[in-house]
Amino acid sequence: MSRNDPDRFREEFTHGLMSSDLEYYEHLAAGEGIGKATAITTEHILALFRGNRIAFSGSWLDIGIGSGYLLSQVKKSGFRALGVEPGGWGQIAAERKGLNITQTFLTNSTFSERFNVVSATDVVEHIPNPVEFIEMMADYVAPGGHVVITIPYADSLEARLMGQRWNMVEPPTHCQFFSMRSLKLALQKAQLKLIDSRQFNLRNFRGLSRYVYLRQLFDAVFPGPQLACLAQKFDQTLSIKN
Repeated sequence: MSRNDPDRFREEFTHGLMSSDLEYYEHLAAGEGIGKATAITTEHILALFRGNRIAFSGSWLDIGIGSGYLLSQVKKSGFRALGVEPGGWGQIAAERKGLNITQTFLTNSTFSERFNVVSATDVVEHIPNPVEFIEMMADYVAPGGHVVITIPYADSLEARLMGQRWNMVEPPTHCQFFSMRSLKLALQKAQLKLIDSRQFNLRNFRGLSRYVYLRQLFDAVFPGPQLACLAQKFDQTLSIKN
């Protein structure tokens, strides 16, 4: 079945051949298990917060929630969690996980409040104008708050070795890629400062992904092609006082 073939599944969904939003949601939710892609990404994001001693409190907006796993985990951790997702599977996630999801594309006027954290996991590479998108994310962050972005990392060894054969090169689905230099420039333009990041792997040796410490060792020896970034919004009032 196409669900067991990620490339074919992606192609079928992109061209509108999936039978339902429910089928796609179930595909996304398959990545929530121990050692699976969605769970690994969430694990690294939460580790960035712990490593930088950021309080698990306040409000968190997740853009492009997918199956809603990250949002459900930050809600359990103590955040007031909200999400925005244009796909119909977002409403399925809302119903199944008890999440507050707005079904729409994010614009500058979607919400009237600012959030302590705004995240976009595996979203930015799909955006034709990623710098403008990051600026819009930053506009929704309260001063001193944080932005979380996960992306395929163009500076990774895998990306450099594979070049155009890198499996993340999927035009027109993946429109843009960032190196560390271009990412920092984009964040700076949005009044954000990169404070920490992690390279990690989503595809490991069979069975290894279930074991956190072995994955950490693997990531240390073979830095992966995925990058989780934690940035902070400049607090302009503090800058003026200083």
